[in-house]
Amino acid sequence: MPLAALLLAAASTAIFWTADGVLSLVIARAVQGVATGTAISGLAAGLVNFSPARHPQQGPP
Repeated sequence: MPLAALLLAAASTAIFWTADGVLSLVIARAVQGVATGTAISGLAAGLVNFSPARHPQQGPP
């Protein structure tokens, strides 16, 4: 997941650099949003998978 997010972010940066109109900017922003969503979901999955077992969940059951 993190590698996919990094590649998508690089692709959106390339689209931003070569943008010559509003449509290119909208596409670049959409790709950037997907990259950010992928990175955040990958981070959340990593935090869930690597939470310490000896510490019980805090909060309501």
